[in-house]
Amino acid sequence: MLFCFLEYGLQFGILDPAQCPHVELIHAHNNVLARRTVDGLLALLAGASDSCCGGVRHSSMYTKPYNKERKGGMDAEDTPRPAKLLLVEDSPTDALLAQEALRSAKVWSNVHVVEDGEEALAFLHCEGSYAYAPRPDLILLDLNLPKKGGLEVLAEIKRDPELRDIPVVVLTTSQDTGDVAKAYDLHANCYITKPLDFLQFTEVVQAIAHFWFAIVTLPRR
Repeated sequence: MLFCFLEYGLQFGILDPAQCPHVELIHAHNNVLARRTVDGLLALLAGASDSCCGGVRHSSMYTKPYNKERKGGMDAEDTPRPAKLLLVEDSPTDALLAQEALRSAKVWSNVHVVEDGEEALAFLHCEGSYAYAPRPDLILLDLNLPKKGGLEVLAEIKRDPELRDIPVVVLTTSQDTGDVAKAYDLHANCYITKPLDFLQFTEVVQAIAHFWFAIVTLPRR
């Protein structure tokens, strides 16, 4: 509780940071406390917001209903549909945070989550239990994955004529310059380092969703 009061004092100018020798410790403590609180809340939300279908955890995020009364009518190509996003993430906490961030971003989307590189490729190739998996409009790809690493997954996606036009956003904790260079060499559409602060992480995911689903024109198949 003391740390919370000190953080409040620093945020609103009641305390002078120059006279508070443990500013970084205060910020770090409160970030950890907030993260633990969010972890607990998201664990409760997981049961309500996620469901399982063919081994894929997925959830749907909706904005207000679209207007069907468009001048001149609408053909099949113009009919709005939810964007489909594949999140390849082995951290349950980060996956839930990303899903909640997307839900609050007011983007009409269906999010599918797989936890390792082999699952990601099975999903994309519609293999095994993923025989009816949809083709994603965007892939958010972590690099540090079990079974098959993110760079291997990225290489296979960009080699495949049927998959290479799907935008891939690398979203990872790695700040290694070699990983950055390799990802772009393999034609990643962008490389983003995950913020450690959960609020900044949420803002980054929402910015990604807004850019790719509200501004960019994506190919449709």
